Formats: sequence, C-alpha cells, structure tokens
Amino acid sequence: MRRAILILFVISLLPTAVLAQGEFDTQHISDKVREKLSAGKQAVEEEIQLPAAGAAKDSPFYFADRAMERLRLKITKDDIKKARLHMKFAEERLSEAKKLAEQNKPELSDETIADYEKHLENAANKIEKAKKDGKDIDEITNNIKEKTSKHIEVLQRVLEKVPETAKPAIQKAIEISQERQEEIPQKLEQIKEKVMEQTQEEPEKETEEVKEENKGEKIQNKGWH
Repeated sequence: MRRAILILFVISLLPTAVLAQGEFDTQHISDKVREKLSAGKQAVEEEIQLPAAGAAKDSPFYFADRAMERLRLKITKDDIKKARLHMKFAEERLSEAKKLAEQNKPELSDETIADYEKHLENAANKIEKAKKDGKDIDEITNNIKEKTSKHIEVLQRVLEKVPETAKPAIQKAIEISQERQEEIPQKLEQIKEKVMEQTQEEPEKETEEVKEENKGEKIQNKGWH
C-alpha cells in the first residue's frame, strides 16, 4: 500500500519537473540568443571604430607628432602613397576631434576638424594629380569612399553622446565627410572629360599641321617652277 502511494506521489511530480526543465531550457536559450545579439551589435560597432587618436592639440607630444607626419609626407614621392598617408592622418585627426568633443573641449575639437578637412583635401588633390599622370586610382578612390562613409556613421553616433557645446564641431565634421565623399568622384569625372577632349583635339591639331605642311610644299614647288 505504501509502495503504491509512493509511486503515485512520484508520478504526480513528473509534470512539474518537466515544466521546470522546459522553463530552464527556454530561459537558457533566451540568454544565449541575447548574448549572440549583443555580441553581433558589439562586433558591428567595433567594425566601424576609428583608428587610435594621435597626439591631440592638448597633448605635450602634439608638435613632435605633427613634425613626424610632415617628415613622412616629405619623403614619400608617389602621389597615391601620399594620398593614403593624408587619409591616415585625416582619420587620426577625426579620432582626436571625437576625443576632444567627448571631453567637452569644443574649440580644440573644432580646430582639429579643420585639420581633418585639410588632409581630406590634400588626399583628393594627390589622387587628382595621379589621375592626370595616367595612374590607376580606382582602389584608392574606393578606399576613401568607404572610409568617409565610416566616418559619417561614427560621427553620427558620437553626435548623440557629446555635450551640447561640442555638437557643432561634430556636425561640421559630418558635413565635411559628406562633401568630400561627393566631391572626389566629381573631380575625377571632370579630369576624365578633359583627357577625352585633349585626345580628340590632338588628331585635329595634327591634321591642321599636315595641311599647313602640304600648303608650304605646294608654294615651294610653284616657286621652283
């Protein structure tokens, strides 16, 4: 009798145990899903992080850092390599401006954004020169487009977090990145059109020169007669 009662008691506990196990499994799965989603979000954020900042304007190493950059640019002769260096330094300036904005130093951040713009402009000028010299610039052009897109994404996130006094500097950096992103392809297209015009003008010029030469020969022949 006691044995039968014990069996019935154990059977009555089974649904509760199964339900508890189900709840544990569900909770365990939910935690895993949340972990994966969080990891995915973190991976995306890390993917569009800027490179480490150089010595910012409030750093004691600021002047030494800029002197080294100028030296690297001076000894680099290839225009495409110079464009890459300017882009690297532009990203460092952007990281510095972001850091200064987060520290609520809007004036220094604004000055650093101006340096960022100069490096972007210099990179575009070097690419333009390389294009005129007949070099393949597709890779560097696509690289700059990708980087400026990344800059815009990062800055838009920063804009939400920085103090109100620092927001104008970050907004200005976003606008500069957008302008350069549009400007570089337009400049290159203009160069391409000029090259095509020059190519078309050269045969016409040669034809005119041949005509002048023939005309001169005819006059000379008449003189002999």
